[in-house]
Amino acid sequence: MMLDQLARIAELASSVFTMIGVAFAIFAALVSYRSFRQARMLNREVIARQIYASAVQSFADNPKFAEPMDIEQFNDQEIVKYRWLITGMLNALDEMLTSSAKEDFELWRNVLRQITKLHFQYITSIEFATADRPTYSKVMMGIIDERIAELT
Repeated sequence: MMLDQLARIAELASSVFTMIGVAFAIFAALVSYRSFRQARMLNREVIARQIYASAVQSFADNPKFAEPMDIEQFNDQEIVKYRWLITGMLNALDEMLTSSAKEDFELWRNVLRQITKLHFQYITSIEFATADRPTYSKVMMGIIDERIAELT
């Protein structure tokens, strides 16, 4: 009789320890997954910041394109160069908006609003609408559309 009780207690203890082990494994998996996601987002943000810094440097190296008065005055080669520069900048900003910490979102939103104003002629062009616009996030295009509405 005593052995039967001890066997049942051992079985119960074994089941409890198995459940505790499974719960711990699930908890460890969730913590690992969360850490992985945070590291991935941080990596995306770091890369986006590097791309943004490179785009800013490109505009600094080409001040003619930084605040264009009239892009129709550019020759064909300059238009291609300008388009690459502004596309690089917008891609970096799109990544910043989608990967940066929530507290930084407003900062990058304001940068995008300023870029939209400076490069209004290109951002409202048919070329942008057909070639570039579909490649950007809805968040970014919402900010751009809002700013265009304010400026027109």
